[in-house]
Amino acid sequence: MWHETYDEMLKILTSMFRLDRYRGDPKEEHKDVFDFECHIFVDDAFMIEKATGKKFINEYVTDLIHVVIEVYRVFTNKEPDDVSIIETPYGGRLMFVMPEGNMLYFHLKDKQLIRNKKRWSQVGGMIFNIPVFHDFTPVTYVNIL
Repeated sequence: MWHETYDEMLKILTSMFRLDRYRGDPKEEHKDVFDFECHIFVDDAFMIEKATGKKFINEYVTDLIHVVIEVYRVFTNKEPDDVSIIETPYGGRLMFVMPEGNMLYFHLKDKQLIRNKKRWSQVGGMIFNIPVFHDFTPVTYVNIL
């Protein structure tokens, strides 16, 4: 994502939550049981406060978090329970557990850590080179594509 409007973010995340809901109860027998992970990559996700030099998430990431909370409330009538914030070699990662148990990841690119104007393919390479990044294997990565 890069500079999407609030409405665009709302549509994307509503679709992800609908897919999560459609998944159904894994305890019940039906042919459409599946698990998935949603990975959203956000370019240029941080800004530096000039006065203090501190790093903060930018307004687009703030909007994205508000959209997740809003959509979560619509689908469950409560706030998200399980949220993790992790510092990564490329910036940061937010992890949400969606209502039916699927995972929603936001990968936040810091242009001071990954060269500006470079593609996220650099981060894709980290999937294979940094074992703490994620439990992806080359096979699952290829299957996603």
